Amino acid sequence: MTVDRGYCRLTATDAGRGATAVLRRVRATLVPGSDTEIEGTVTALFDRTVYLSVPVAVGRYQSSTVALSATDLRAGPLLARLMTPVGFSFRRHCQLSSACRLRTDGSGGLVVTVGPTLVVDIRSDILDVPTADTKLPFYSVRRFTFGSELVETHLRLLSWLVDSGVSDGIGHLDALHAVRMTDNGPVYESVPPSFVGFVSTVVTDLCHPATETNPSLPNNGAAASVRNVSVHDQSTPRSYLGCGPGATPAGDDILAGLLLVFSGLSDTWLQPDLKRFTDQLIAEANGRSTAASCALLEQAAYGRGADLVESCLRSLVAPQPCFAELKRDAERVLAIGHTSGAATLAGMLTATMLVLPHIQQNTGKLLHE
Repeated sequence: MTVDRGYCRLTATDAGRGATAVLRRVRATLVPGSDTEIEGTVTALFDRTVYLSVPVAVGRYQSSTVALSATDLRAGPLLARLMTPVGFSFRRHCQLSSACRLRTDGSGGLVVTVGPTLVVDIRSDILDVPTADTKLPFYSVRRFTFGSELVETHLRLLSWLVDSGVSDGIGHLDALHAVRMTDNGPVYESVPPSFVGFVSTVVTDLCHPATETNPSLPNNGAAASVRNVSVHDQSTPRSYLGCGPGATPAGDDILAGLLLVFSGLSDTWLQPDLKRFTDQLIAEANGRSTAASCALLEQAAYGRGADLVESCLRSLVAPQPCFAELKRDAERVLAIGHTSGAATLAGMLTATMLVLPHIQQNTGKLLHE
């Protein structure tokens, strides 16, 4: 690190797969050995993180966002972490909508200038790390069945979260806990209608084409007026976009948890509608939520999350779940942000406890091992 008359020069120590993919596309766009550069914009700014939008497009969702972060932030798919001094703040060097400029350094790396006083060096060895779409496991929807050991273990984790006073900021976790789970399926009589509508919409969007009989879905009419459950009045995935507190709104974090679980589904018959659902959600996010949230939703769709979240998801979908390991991983996820960790867990558990078992229940007669 170099500091001179207000100027600060930092070095990147590592980069997530999403950040690496965008930065490699930037490098490929620039002419090696020339003074050409491309210009982007600061789209979100915090003390320990700055989000940049650059004029390149990567992958299915034309991703163009990368984030620079302080040393002590947990690794994430969009983050290029920098070697920063104690007390460093990005706010001292740039502001929202400040320009950022990117050029090659002559040896395969990049030099990123943010605002008038911050320069970041990203070495070629960081950019050349392989960037697979996902490191997560793949699994069939048939793994998730009401009354199974897997779902029962997830219910145990949910009870522990709620009993510990964990909140996702918008009441989704409490509403999920209000569902009464039975071997034959969930009972929604004490669940907020908005939550029932949310689950029903997701299940219908994903399983309707594969169902030849009337689907067994949550019934809004069966949901009574709820007592002792605080939940917002949002009843569709679209309505969750941009909803709730947090640098990335809690509703978006819940949706990211859903998409992360969905990204591992291997059932070929589900893929067309899963793609349609995901594509529509991300397209609508661009007009309803923050740039940072939109980028994180895109990464979730690719099967990329923070390292701690990915580790928790592996425990969550393991065929033979271990509650002690799952609880340990969940505790680590809860340390992410103010509500982000809890909201992401809420989304993942909604997928594994309700959405996927409902799909399995509706399509089980049509599928065979």
